[in-house]
Amino acid sequence: MLPLEQTYENNDYQNELDAEIVYSTIENEIAPLFYDQDDNGIPHNWIKHIKNSIDKVASNFTMNRQLTDYEERFYSKLYKRALEVRKNNYQMAKEIVQWKQEISRAWENVEVIEVKMPSIYKEQVTIGKEYNIEISLSCGTLSPEEIGVEMIIAAEKDDNQKEFLRKKTFELIPSDMKSSVATYKLKYVSEQSGSYSIGVRIFAKNELLAHQQDSGLVKWL
Repeated sequence: MLPLEQTYENNDYQNELDAEIVYSTIENEIAPLFYDQDDNGIPHNWIKHIKNSIDKVASNFTMNRQLTDYEERFYSKLYKRALEVRKNNYQMAKEIVQWKQEISRAWENVEVIEVKMPSIYKEQVTIGKEYNIEISLSCGTLSPEEIGVEMIIAAEKDDNQKEFLRKKTFELIPSDMKSSVATYKLKYVSEQSGSYSIGVRIFAKNELLAHQQDSGLVKWL
């Protein structure tokens, strides 16, 4: 049986691993059981294996399971969100609207002061090695907590296209000084070989948003 947890964040790598596990299981376990037949051509061990599989996995392929997935993954979350938005005469919605108006006016004043990162063009990136990246921003009238910083990693495809693999979030370095300059840090460890593109983006951040990109405010470095 395939493990429920993913080994890789990239779906292509995960699919390759899953396929290898399936083919190996069929070749080394299932097929030999099927061809191990008695004088009447009945593969008793294979039949036992199939009955056991049906007993274990059949419950995962029912309408009840499907409806439960929809309820837990979508409907319950949307219902909870709707209750939060409507609470206290739509107080959350009003706060989000006010915040979006204020941050839209201040977003143009957010500037990159300094970027400290290894030169991937001058040195080879080593798998397993930790790389430290720091981004210093002038936040203007915004608080550092209202700005998020991420590194985006994409794979280079044969048709000159890029496929999103993963994102890594920078941490805000605490500071006791009252300054409009904030520093964000990321410790990144390369996990696999290959040709990749990386980019760093900053975005408007608010815990009240349903999704981090709901503000529509993003800057790429």
